[in-house]
Amino acid sequence: MSQPIEKKNKEELLKERRFILWVLFPTEELDVFWAHYIACYPEERKTLEEAKLEFKKVKLNAFRLSDIEKRKLKQQIEEKVNVRKQSRYRTLVWRCAAACILIIGMLIPLWLSDMPETDEIVSTSSVSLEKRQTEVELLTNTQKVQLSNNTEIRVNEEGNVQIPKEKIQSVEKQKSEKGDSEKEYPMNILKVPEGRRSFLTLSDGTKVWVNSGTVFQFPEQFDAKERVVYVDGEIYLEVSKDASRPFYVKTSQMDVRVLGTSFCVTAYKEEVNQAVILREGSVMVDNRSGNEQQIRPDEMLVLANNQMEVKQVEAYDYISWIDGFLQFKQRELGSILDQLARYYRVEFTCPEDLKSLKCSGKLVLFDNVDQVLSTLQTTLSISYVREENQIQIK
Repeated sequence: MSQPIEKKNKEELLKERRFILWVLFPTEELDVFWAHYIACYPEERKTLEEAKLEFKKVKLNAFRLSDIEKRKLKQQIEEKVNVRKQSRYRTLVWRCAAACILIIGMLIPLWLSDMPETDEIVSTSSVSLEKRQTEVELLTNTQKVQLSNNTEIRVNEEGNVQIPKEKIQSVEKQKSEKGDSEKEYPMNILKVPEGRRSFLTLSDGTKVWVNSGTVFQFPEQFDAKERVVYVDGEIYLEVSKDASRPFYVKTSQMDVRVLGTSFCVTAYKEEVNQAVILREGSVMVDNRSGNEQQIRPDEMLVLANNQMEVKQVEAYDYISWIDGFLQFKQRELGSILDQLARYYRVEFTCPEDLKSLKCSGKLVLFDNVDQVLSTLQTTLSISYVREENQIQIK
């Protein structure tokens, strides 16, 4: 047997199709393949076992089908098995695995019916993602650093930015017309284009996951009285507790005040709605028009047209992207496509009746959007036509 896939770390294994298929539907052929993998890389045996354990912790289908739906799904699978030729066996098995990853809870076609601004944010309001940008960029006082996807960035207590050398793609010196004594930018700026993500640990120990299509601004060191960051896009934070220094997240429409908690902020400037989803703790949201609203765990505050609405949600459904997949319950297909469009740097066109389909399940965010589209096609009985980054759902 020839040498199998190249050696992969645990994160890469969890995205490897043959690995996922092996865990879900082990066969003699796959057993032989992974036994050969261990023979080639004996030092990776522990990594492979850890990846299997971690994958099995993910509850692939929390939605229960009725007996009728189970029989219908079984019949559909059996019919496909009977009509497929042996040469297409692998493709069929993978589609069955995809069906386990994304289970449709209900398919109902529904037609459409029923803290004040500071000088710092004003001076950087023009900072935005360029359409041609394809890689993560970090702008500091003196440098523009291009980084690999999912690079972990650390800011120590002295305000020094630390990045693994192997994750740095290029470094370009920043020239400031104001001279070296003044900052060209008031804060460090992390620009994460569509299709990319990043992760930071700030100088106070706060952890920040930055989703695709996001500009995140943060200081080298926080002020002695308060901690302030700015976001245009989507981030998830685990804020270090410090009662003497409240933590603020500022967007184009609202201020979010916390002392120590875990929450997600979705605030793309080009979108009408902005939202805060709380996982732990408590936060106060100010719409900058004299109205404040406190929310509690598993609540989502939506700000639209300066009006705030709070509703009960399953918080993890909105932050599962930090773990490499989308989890949703009774979510409209249109909303899911919006997330995928931003994540994979593509554009979807979809009929209005299909946009309103209600879906429940989990969808792995593979590196290749075609794998995700194949999953959707298999489980939703839809088709698609793709021309480069334009995808038409039918």
